[in-house]
Amino acid sequence: EIGVSLSSRITVRAKDSRLVLDKPRVKISGWPLCSLPSGHGLRLPCGKTLHFANQKATSSLISQILTGKVDQSKEAYCARLNETKTLYARTRLPGDEYRPIGSPGRKKLKNWMIDRKLDQHTKDTIPLVLDSSGEIIWVPGFAPAQTQRVEEDAEWLIRLTYH
Repeated sequence: EIGVSLSSRITVRAKDSRLVLDKPRVKISGWPLCSLPSGHGLRLPCGKTLHFANQKATSSLISQILTGKVDQSKEAYCARLNETKTLYARTRLPGDEYRPIGSPGRKKLKNWMIDRKLDQHTKDTIPLVLDSSGEIIWVPGFAPAQTQRVEEDAEWLIRLTYH
């Protein structure tokens, strides 16, 4: 086989009477901001689905939430302060900060992920759920944001699922 370099990363070579262009595979990571309307699921590039729904609160459900009987890797319940019709999802960006319920304060999402020993693929593909102001309200595997804490007197909740 004879090959000719077109650049430091791209080579053309002859193979079986054909010209073949060799170039490095591009690692696909992350995806841009996407709309997540209430009552609908969003199929993500990683193959998983993120779903958002407004849900009427019951005393039983609030009890489950407040006693930690919710699998935070798959679902989260957040306070609904007004009629929330759309949330947003994207992957992390440099400088993103987050404060999960029960944490002593905000810190970079990157550091939360390092603390949890998440692998690079997970860090690059896990969705962040944001409200209309751009605040991160949930990251699967973490508690919802402190600002979204469910209170005992809640009438409506935001339910987020990740499968």
